[in-house]
Amino acid sequence: MSFPMKKVEVFKDGGIEDYPEPALRVDFANQFIGGGTLEQGNVQEEIAFTVHPELIISQLIFEPMLDNEAILMVGAERFTKHSGYGSRFTYHSEYLDQRNYDEQSRLDSYMVGIDALELMGRHKEQFQIELVVRELNKAYAGFEGAKRKIVSGKWGCGIFEGDPELKSVVQWVAASRAGNDLVISSFGDQRLDLLSDLCDKYQGKDSSVLLSDLEKTLSEAEEGTLSRLLECV
Repeated sequence: MSFPMKKVEVFKDGGIEDYPEPALRVDFANQFIGGGTLEQGNVQEEIAFTVHPELIISQLIFEPMLDNEAILMVGAERFTKHSGYGSRFTYHSEYLDQRNYDEQSRLDSYMVGIDALELMGRHKEQFQIELVVRELNKAYAGFEGAKRKIVSGKWGCGIFEGDPELKSVVQWVAASRAGNDLVISSFGDQRLDLLSDLCDKYQGKDSSVLLSDLEKTLSEAEEGTLSRLLECV
């Protein structure tokens, strides 16, 4: 099945939680939702759970996710302002969450947990078509039915060692298949600035055009990068 490629925006003014419009925000989840929040974890998922502490309830409820599963969490309030990542994660002050409430008196806070593949020490394997398909299906499981803009970023590109360019294109295809625009928070990664040019070329076109070029690029991938696709298509 083919579908039109949707709009992509590269967000450079903060993290996923700082995006100012109503959206479905992506939790770069562990297979076990919440990851190391209750231990010593302090990367994207653990930070999200720390500043939205009501999300921790999900750790008591959900079993580890399968490859075709995602976890949607609605209504969690943000309580703190912070900066940094990992060992530089720092609390700053109280945060007043002023988002609206829905008809069920839930805060308009939507977050979906999707777990990327762990690729530590096997970075180049992620360019194999079957692994790309796995990530496409996982992202689509999280995005399908959202009916709102998706805000994500370098999903699975921290300790899991995913390729930021590949993961961004994967999320774009999955969001387009779900019928949603995508916002990518670049986290200061200049490699993702090229996404805007890529999107200008393919936005509104049939997905088969992008997927054909992507498959060709993957088959020729060297040094674990999609720069050839982002710079040349």
